[in-house]
Amino acid sequence: MRAVAIPLHARQTLLAGVGLIALSVVMPAAASETRVVPREVYPAPFETELVSDVLPGFTQNQTAFLGVLSELVFLQAAVAEPLLRSASPEQADSVIRTELSLAAEEESGTPGMDTASTENWQVSVFLLHGVEEVERVTRPLPAAGLSFSEVQQLVQEATAAFVPYMGPVERSLEVAEIVQRSRREEVEQILSLEDRLDSRFLFTLWAAEIRAVRYSEVTFDAVTGNVDEYFDETELVFSPFPIVAELIYFRSRGFGFLARMSVDFNRSTPFYEWTLEAEEGDQVKSAWNQTDNLILLPGIGLHYRSLGRVGIDLSLIYSLGAARVTARRDVAQDEVFDQQETVDNFLAEGESIWFLYQMLTFQPGLTVALNDRWALRAATSFGFDPRALAESTPFNDSAAFAFRYLQLGLARRF
Repeated sequence: MRAVAIPLHARQTLLAGVGLIALSVVMPAAASETRVVPREVYPAPFETELVSDVLPGFTQNQTAFLGVLSELVFLQAAVAEPLLRSASPEQADSVIRTELSLAAEEESGTPGMDTASTENWQVSVFLLHGVEEVERVTRPLPAAGLSFSEVQQLVQEATAAFVPYMGPVERSLEVAEIVQRSRREEVEQILSLEDRLDSRFLFTLWAAEIRAVRYSEVTFDAVTGNVDEYFDETELVFSPFPIVAELIYFRSRGFGFLARMSVDFNRSTPFYEWTLEAEEGDQVKSAWNQTDNLILLPGIGLHYRSLGRVGIDLSLIYSLGAARVTARRDVAQDEVFDQQETVDNFLAEGESIWFLYQMLTFQPGLTVALNDRWALRAATSFGFDPRALAESTPFNDSAAFAFRYLQLGLARRF
């Protein structure tokens, strides 16, 4: 094959072409070293103490509206445009700030404080990119302060004015990765905690409670023996009972089916109200603590939970079981009687009787996660026997309602 001689100028042209091709390959690589990320915004807190200094007539509620304006504008803008919250104004791409100023400043320059009245003040919300003011929304400050509707209008106006200037920004690849990694780690920590707490079963052992006991009292006349006065009382009682074993099976992340067994031993459920004993003088008679009560209540229900370090619980429970009542002294239901009389629903000292007992209970509460598996639970509840609505309970109506101020439990996930 015959060799081809390439002239010098042709070689230079060829090398230049190769260089251009190489440059065209390198240029996109260099351009890819930047990345577009959401803008970081810092909603600057407004010092509400300044309001009381210059406008002493403002109430705390009126001042509070000014204190949250920047935050409200940021939250509203984040709905329209993806934004990241910055930890400090120095690190932020943009700053949202709220200020009070005198309307006369623009005309006279430096007005004296003695000429300032409430009508002369105006509130401004403005957007900064670095130290440069980009946009501002101003509204006169009424003498009574901003109302809720006026705050809404100001937030909407400021959001509409700011959003066009709050688009994403370019970051170097290294910085963008650091920002995204930190945001990702924050989200992953929250989600991973929720994922770890998303167990299929939750077993809780409840013990100890503070309950409200409602009972009736009556005063007897010392001469005639007739009822002199009748009134209701409510007393708070602390008890280590009931002991409740509860198992919840979750079909989804938040909702589950509940089964429980409650064993309660107390003297405070007022199945019987009146005592038999009659003593000298005017006497107050009550029997809410004159019986030993054993209550066995298995139950089923529905349960809702929210996952997190502190979660909210809601349970709706129906329980059907039995109660055994043993009289510690002679008692009866809803009757005032003498020692010589025998009345309906009478229970003599030492006697026992079993009742069918049921409760429909609504129980809200909190679950505090100690770690991935163990948690402390606290709840309050209100329950009633549905038969009380028809006044057909075989015991005193006061025992058909149960209000528990506080129940404590230890829970295990698995």
